[in-house]
Amino acid sequence: MKKLALVVTVVALAMLVSFNAQAQGKMAGSIGAEVLIPMGNFSDAAKIGFGGTAQYEYFVTPAISVTGKAGYITWGAKTGDATGVEASWSGIPILVGGKYYFIPEGRTRVYGQFELGLFIMSGTVKYTTPIPGFGGEASASSTEFTIAPAIGFEIPAGAKGAIDLSARFWGILSSGGSSNVGFRAGYKFMF
Repeated sequence: MKKLALVVTVVALAMLVSFNAQAQGKMAGSIGAEVLIPMGNFSDAAKIGFGGTAQYEYFVTPAISVTGKAGYITWGAKTGDATGVEASWSGIPILVGGKYYFIPEGRTRVYGQFELGLFIMSGTVKYTTPIPGFGGEASASSTEFTIAPAIGFEIPAGAKGAIDLSARFWGILSSGGSSNVGFRAGYKFMF
């Protein structure tokens, strides 16, 4: 049994090395900063969100790629009214999707992207009262289905890099409506 496991491992490693050699130049990664502007009911309770994402991209053709993205976003709390309630949110997006380059060649590359996946949301509510000793904190989390269509462009920066700028709609499909308009500025590198 151990010999069979060793043979399977060696074959799997050989296939991985072969796949990586064939895929060289067809893969890219990017790291970017995200700014999200809350919409609808979510904008009544949350300030602008900030965070970062990492994205993997595999080119099927020069104009089409598949993507995977994960990151962390946090929104500030809106306060200032007489209720004494303060809420804040954070989230972890995990998305897969595709990218189509309208202009696949040349200096500036324009693309459309569509992603879908999950957004793991966490919220904390702090409340105070004028009576000492009363008040407290409550938190909850949920996993929401998310769609994120985007449009963007890449400007070459270095031999195998590019500045990647995009705007997207974060459709976080929760019952409370946590959608956002987002902007991403990142650095993309080929490997």
